Amino acid sequence: MSEQFNKIELYVAGSMAKEERVLFEKLMDEDPNLRNEVEQYRIIQEALEQEVEKDLRIHLNALMHADKHKSPPRVIPIWRRPLSIAAALISLAVVTYLLIPRSDSFLASNHIEHVDYSSTRGDQFDSEINDGIQFIKEGKNSEAIDFFSDYITRNEDNMSAQFILGDLFIKTNNISAALKQMAIVIDANSFLWNEKAQINYLILALEHGWDSRAQSIMEDRLKNNDHPHYEIVKKIEQQRKKK
Repeated sequence: MSEQFNKIELYVAGSMAKEERVLFEKLMDEDPNLRNEVEQYRIIQEALEQEVEKDLRIHLNALMHADKHKSPPRVIPIWRRPLSIAAALISLAVVTYLLIPRSDSFLASNHIEHVDYSSTRGDQFDSEINDGIQFIKEGKNSEAIDFFSDYITRNEDNMSAQFILGDLFIKTNNISAALKQMAIVIDANSFLWNEKAQINYLILALEHGWDSRAQSIMEDRLKNNDHPHYEIVKKIEQQRKKK
């Protein structure tokens, strides 16, 4: 296995050290072929993970409903299936890859600041918000959007809820609504969410309509090269110059 493939694997898995990640992302900016290889690997990896999860769900369902005196239906794992299926998955991934715009979508897929619901503590939010987060953890995004849309009508100053709703809009590709939510968090100058909201606003605006707010955020961030988001904002500036 090549050293470059190992680095791609580490990068996509999020296991690369910060300094090495910064250098690797710089290489991707300079080498479109490397950037394309990373995107191809990511797409194929996600396709395989979804197929494995589907297999596990089918097998679990079979175990739950099988007659205790009968053996459950045999599910063939994806890695043991005929090569034609694997080839079909890879072909699908490559076709999907070719249809994705390369530059701005690369920033969005790698640098959008999402809420990490897997690591949220029960005491991090109030109990009502945790009820909404449970919808998200169960993959019920529509129910979660309805929940948080209703919640912020009663608690408009709760920036955690405002940001979570914006995060849901990003995940469901409702970009105009996501931009509106990020702007609300930015205007409130939330200590916990402001930085995340600003970088998300920049990336979304780059793809879907640059405006004066995005320009102001970018100019402000570029004044401080020690800022944690400085390198990302530099990439955004470079993409702006290409448009």
